[in-house]
Amino acid sequence: MDAMPSSAHPPKRAAAADPPTHPSGGPPQRQDYAGLDVLMMLRAFTVEAERYVEAAGRAAGLSRREMHALNAVMGAERNGAAITPGALAEELMLSSAATTAVIDRLGASGHLVRSRSARDRRSVDIGSTPSARETGAAAFVPMAREMMAVIGRRSEAELAVLRELVPELTQAIGRARSTVSGSPEFPGSPASPGRAADPHGSTSPSS
Repeated sequence: MDAMPSSAHPPKRAAAADPPTHPSGGPPQRQDYAGLDVLMMLRAFTVEAERYVEAAGRAAGLSRREMHALNAVMGAERNGAAITPGALAEELMLSSAATTAVIDRLGASGHLVRSRSARDRRSVDIGSTPSARETGAAAFVPMAREMMAVIGRRSEAELAVLRELVPELTQAIGRARSTVSGSPEFPGSPASPGRAADPHGSTSPSS
């Protein structure tokens, strides 16, 4: 029997190339590789989402940090999980002192409550109040409504691509964050020479 011609075999999928960089070591330009325009669109999406959170927080009388804290607490509750001050600090990437200050402010405004953990009476859980849920709905329902209207116009095939792509991009950002967090080579990091960490999770020049 004659051998199958090579053209009958399916072509091999090319391995993904690493994103190129400029000779100077700077970020790649738009023409350097396909997909950078999508990255810029995602950046614009993230910036606009943060601007929305800022505007919604101002309308609710809350800072962006407080809005993120409420979102983290209510997100844990939606998943049937409790969140401790330590877990909240990790979620917000804040120091223990800064997280306590956020919890205190949200507690004083009637949005969060502390309670003894049912799992460990030595531990404290943070929970949301009806006021927090009302504030969260007022803040985020308008954005969700607008976005769902757009999503609803896409086909199931298009949504399937997003369901695969978005989690992968989220994980990629997480890997990048672990790379830069505390890196002594990252300008302005706590590990950089001449910098000293302050108790609120930021940094300031050492004296």
